[in-house]
Amino acid sequence: MKPLTIKVDINGRNYTMAELDQIYDERTLHVFTEMQALGAVILNDHGEVLTQAQIALLTAPQRRDLLLANKLRLGTDKLKALYADSMKTADEMWQDIVAHSNGQYNEKVARAHLVISGVKITQFAKLAQVAGDDPVVSLGANPEHFEVTNDATGQHGFETMGMYGEPTLMDLRMGIKNLPEPADHHYLKHMVGDSRLANDLEVVNAYAMHQVRPSLHGIEIASGAYFPSATPQALVDGHAIHLAIEFSNVFRALADK
Repeated sequence: MKPLTIKVDINGRNYTMAELDQIYDERTLHVFTEMQALGAVILNDHGEVLTQAQIALLTAPQRRDLLLANKLRLGTDKLKALYADSMKTADEMWQDIVAHSNGQYNEKVARAHLVISGVKITQFAKLAQVAGDDPVVSLGANPEHFEVTNDATGQHGFETMGMYGEPTLMDLRMGIKNLPEPADHHYLKHMVGDSRLANDLEVVNAYAMHQVRPSLHGIEIASGAYFPSATPQALVDGHAIHLAIEFSNVFRALADK
């Protein structure tokens, strides 16, 4: 890949990579606090236990690497066990949101617009596969990603949606036909799907549509997540930033390969 430049717009506000990296670090510290409160032991490269105070003294890049290393060390099964009660709370939240919604998913939409130079449109199609096959990429893309895996039945994972509440355990279906809004046919490629609670597959907690087209020096992405009408606006707004951080870091990771 050529050197990347990434421009991000969310609801008419431009975000620099430095701003998104700052939010990434804030959420990294949040996850460390969360994990330690749940009983996780955070180890450095030498196997030494780190306290919250010691983690706070690290640089942001060091914290990013430390969180990824500890998520990889613990692995999916231990992370699921650690967050088991938290994910039950998230299930209850989504069940309540859906129960109090009007059935529409086009009223609460998180949108992020990215223009990325130095990449080709053909590389967009690799995103889902790379994210599912390489935990370094998928877990490193956002501090609140805890699992992204592909298997014969689809994609599975758990993450904190919108920097709000607890992590949600989800099953994702790709290539669905019924979307909350039509695709924009000015975009050449579309990645679409829905996510359902893994423990209650009748509950659709979000739809996703990520659209891409060539730009002068790379690609342009319109990323969208569509939530039930009763979803808190703070979650919707937070998830727009979540999407921008995720896509930015996936392309950064691809550029390093």
